[in-house]
Amino acid sequence: YLYVGGTFTDLVLVDDESGSIALNKVPTTSEDPSLGTIQGALELCQQAGVKPEAREFVFFGAEERG
Repeated sequence: YLYVGGTFTDLVLVDDESGSIALNKVPTTSEDPSLGTIQGALELCQQAGVKPEAREFVFFGAEERG
């Protein structure tokens, strides 16, 4: 799961088989939010000891602004 906010991007990695959960929070790169998202995801996978290509799903959350 990932959420790109105005200040931070929050990432959560859940391993359904083991039940382990890993968290990461990185600064949002406002000029291109994908840069912070990718960096945060790579850090999270490294922290959890998994290969990025082994992830089956990515869930994205966003807030509605009016």
